[in-house]
Amino acid sequence: MKFSESIRKTRKWYKKIFFYIIDLSVLNSYILFKTMKHQNFQLSKFKLEIIRDLISKYGSKRSHIGRPLSAHPLRLTARHFPSLIPPNESKQTPQRRCYVCSNTERRAKERRDTRYQCTECDVGLCITDCFKDFHTLQRI
Repeated sequence: MKFSESIRKTRKWYKKIFFYIIDLSVLNSYILFKTMKHQNFQLSKFKLEIIRDLISKYGSKRSHIGRPLSAHPLRLTARHFPSLIPPNESKQTPQRRCYVCSNTERRAKERRDTRYQCTECDVGLCITDCFKDFHTLQRI
């Protein structure tokens, strides 16, 4: 039997030990499986079965970068109006970062401050195109 390691290039010694322990535990479970079930699986197929079982049990958790699509479900249908950001004790004319200019692929990512916001969605938005795009397009 050939032991196939999943070698990782890393300088951190604890990561090497972690992956070695994972590989060793998979090999031990493979040997136990072969003795208990009396089936001849290859080690690579056994690893694939473990991966399939883990994915089917826990699902593939993909993280979505950016705002979740259902964060403001009413932002596309409800009536939202731009408003000036109210002054506070530290600033007479406060500004916020425009959400569309700084977080989306629609425009070049750059920091652009604005004095306007959507109070319903609680995001800073440029008054010209960004406000309309944020409230009419599904993907910004």
